[in-house]
Amino acid sequence: MNSVSIVTSVNQRIVKSRHQHVISSVKEKLPEFDFYIYNENSFLKEDLKIDGAFNFDLFKELEDLEYFLNTSPFKDCHKIGVKDTQKYLNNPDEYLSTNHYWNRNSIFWFRKICSIYHCSKICNSDILIWLDSDISVQKKIDSDFIDFISSYDLCSISRRNFNGWMFTDMGVVCYNLKRLGGSFIDAFYNMYRSESAFTAYRWDDCYIFDLLIELNRKKIKCCGLNKIFGAPFDYEEYFFHDKGHRGG
Repeated sequence: MNSVSIVTSVNQRIVKSRHQHVISSVKEKLPEFDFYIYNENSFLKEDLKIDGAFNFDLFKELEDLEYFLNTSPFKDCHKIGVKDTQKYLNNPDEYLSTNHYWNRNSIFWFRKICSIYHCSKICNSDILIWLDSDISVQKKIDSDFIDFISSYDLCSISRRNFNGWMFTDMGVVCYNLKRLGGSFIDAFYNMYRSESAFTAYRWDDCYIFDLLIELNRKKIKCCGLNKIFGAPFDYEEYFFHDKGHRGG
């Protein structure tokens, strides 16, 4: 059994993006780990098969997913605020001033939660690591990294936003399935499926993730993947997060 599995989700546009690095870098730098890739858009007849990975159709594995997206508050999220433009995204003071950007796009980020949830049920590893499509693996995940994350339920990238508020960047998240990581994934997924996530100010994955951690602060053991949070390394040694996707 591999100690670590890697999971991500993609669609045709993401695969072709110049900011998509996860597929080639995982295959090159982490060939010893099981690699799970979920197709987010098969309902649009996108047929994605990536060599060297376990390929799953998200809408086949979660058969009621399309119905949920079409009947839950997600069905109207595209009506919130205004359509994203480059000028809008380049002005953080504007899009951070309301919940519009986050709630309008939350339906897309929710698919990563579905992928993590399904993968946690089928993978044969102790640790499940989610990597966004714009993550590039810089070097092998070594014993220093695995030993550290194995002592926590969750490890992720922590940041401060433009207003100084601490939040989780969901680009890299390590779930320890031997501890409470698996239960957290279940609760994370069920926050949406029960529709309780839609009562929060923001519906995006980062906000609900942080909300769930806060609600379980006394139970769950988590840490940021940087020395300032107590890690013996900085995650940038292992991963580069190409935030240039907003530039096209």
